[in-house]
Amino acid sequence: GADTTLAHVRTGNNVRIGVSSTLVASRKKDVITVGDNAIIYIKSLVLDDVAADSVFTMYGQTRKRFKKPS
Repeated sequence: GADTTLAHVRTGNNVRIGVSSTLVASRKKDVITVGDNAIIYIKSLVLDDVAADSVFTMYGQTRKRFKKPS
């Protein structure tokens, strides 16, 4: 997205990263991993891994991604 900062990030497949988000590895980690099908909300600050099939909110919380019923 526009104005998004990625530094030392490994992303999986089908990852969506919102506008004005910042993903930077903390001092404890060399690389952040964002799992497959993850969503990062707009204006989020991500300092740690984001699990696959999850949503990282702009308030720093991680939620399980909603699955549509078949």
